[in-house]
Amino acid sequence: MASSTIAPRAGAAGTILGGSPLSFSDFEPHHGQVGTQVTIYGTGLNSVTLVQFNGYDAKLGPSTDAQLVVTVPDRAPSGPITISDGTTRITSRDSFTVDPPVSVVDSVSPVAGSPGTTLTFTGKHLANVSAVRFNAVNGPFDAVPMALMPKSFKAVVPSGAAAGPARIVVTTPLNTTAIGFKIKR
Repeated sequence: MASSTIAPRAGAAGTILGGSPLSFSDFEPHHGQVGTQVTIYGTGLNSVTLVQFNGYDAKLGPSTDAQLVVTVPDRAPSGPITISDGTTRITSRDSFTVDPPVSVVDSVSPVAGSPGTTLTFTGKHLANVSAVRFNAVNGPFDAVPMALMPKSFKAVVPSGAAAGPARIVVTTPLNTTAIGFKIKR
């Protein structure tokens, strides 16, 4: 549980200034990708002017005294969340884990080829592709992903795959994508 509390700010007569004292009791979810909305729980949260994910400024959303919605900022690494109302700063004990982005294969070129043909796959977040499988007419054939880049990678149509329609399945740590393909002889 991410909890921290700072003593309330008191005025000359010992009254609390600006409503509830700022406190940070928890947040959820505890992990997500860049762009995920995170709800912070505590008190005095409607006075928060800055939220940071491990030093990166987050976009503030709707708030009440008891909760504040923020968006995980671009390039934020995993780490604690810090809130501030301009006077008080509180950092969570727990870390928010930034999940890697989901890989997306948009296309393969060429769309047909014989065994030995080098194919170029394009899309997003492709540097972590772990496997390429051709589910061909005569069974599955694996190909080695090569030249992994964020927006593309290459693989060779495996030898032994029979002519006809095939389905290429690209696997990454978080998902799989299937693409139609035709094997020529």
